[in-house]
Order: sequence, then structure tokens, then C-alpha cells
Amino acid sequence: MDDEPRFEDFAGDRADALLRYAYVLTGNPHDAADLVQEALVRL
Repeated sequence: MDDEPRFEDFAGDRADALLRYAYVLTGNPHDAADLVQEALVRL
């Protein structure tokens, strides 16, 4: 069971890419961070 991918690993590995994409969508770094956080909470 230790070899299964974990959500924490996914979020940590993709955080920069998610923030960049959210910035493109919002145009504001603060809103981008909020968007990523909300998306990860809902996921």
C-alpha cells in the first residue's frame, strides 16, 4: 500500500504549475493562490 501515489505528493509536485495556470486565469497572484487552494480542498 506504500507504493500508491498520494494526494499530498501530487499537490506538492504540481503546486508551481497549478499556481502558474491559476495566475493565467485570474491575472492576480493572490487570487491565483486562493483558486489553487480552493480547487485542492474540493478535490
